[in-house]
Amino acid sequence: MRRTLRILAAALVAISAPAFAQTDNGRDFNAYILKAVEVLNRNYPAKGYANSAYTHALTYGPDKSKKIRPGNAPYTMCVAAVAEVIITALDLYMDDHKNNPEVARKVLDYLPPEGWSRMRPKDIKSHLWVDPRLKASGTADALSTFGIGRHADFEKLRPGAFINLNRTNRTGHAVVFLGYIDRNGDDVRAHGPSVVGFRYFSSQGATRAPGSGFGYRYAFLNQNNRSFCPSLGGGRKVDCDIIARRDQNYLNTGYMLHPDYWDAAYRDRSLEQVVARIYNQDYSRSPARLGLRPGLSRAQFEAALRRTDTMKLDPKYLDQRMPEER
Repeated sequence: MRRTLRILAAALVAISAPAFAQTDNGRDFNAYILKAVEVLNRNYPAKGYANSAYTHALTYGPDKSKKIRPGNAPYTMCVAAVAEVIITALDLYMDDHKNNPEVARKVLDYLPPEGWSRMRPKDIKSHLWVDPRLKASGTADALSTFGIGRHADFEKLRPGAFINLNRTNRTGHAVVFLGYIDRNGDDVRAHGPSVVGFRYFSSQGATRAPGSGFGYRYAFLNQNNRSFCPSLGGGRKVDCDIIARRDQNYLNTGYMLHPDYWDAAYRDRSLEQVVARIYNQDYSRSPARLGLRPGLSRAQFEAALRRTDTMKLDPKYLDQRMPEER
């Protein structure tokens, strides 16, 4: 057992590349992310899991009559859970600064409401849904592309960061990181040799099964294709068979920046590169992949992208059955 724990600890030290730490003291948005987790878990726990977005109509900004509409409430999937956490966190932030209209104006101009509902290459929803054509591997990639977040090494994360994990059964999961855990599922304040996993919040479970939907889980990582999946007491549910690899494509880790530190110029450059890449690759020559007619000029292509929801969910996020349900 001691040898197994040493192997696991060594794997975790190596996880994630490139080598970044979450060092933006006072610049991250983690506190609001954690507030949003508390609000959503209190009001919408275990409402069911399905291939749809948002547990309810989401307020977003000072005009509470205008809401981001759900697709099939209260059922929601994991990538939508992360989006709902971020939307709720931003709404809490705007409420806290309601006496300063410039705060809400900046957020709503930078991340307009339709970007959380549409699925076009320049909509943040498409990037959080991890469409493979966007070369995105998770929430950290999406936040970085939009100039509102940064990558960070797994061992340097703080509660309120984000992880997109991959399992050995070829499924993936998008979650909010809440802290490290040891082999007994107990919290560990900082990463070290005793850490073998992490605690998270997201939406998971078999479709519409009792207990599926928003909730907390205890995630344990594999090493050398060997499962480490302990049974925890006290009603604590686990997630196992998670790949531990030094690669952001497998364990995508990072955090959101406070709106004061968002970088619009970087966002604009990144999204222009995304569209150029899609056009210059075979997507622009294969209408079946995007649903657009072939032979479009670059200007026609971009106009068509603005009109049409061409992006899709990465199918590996559809199956969120947990170990007790498999």
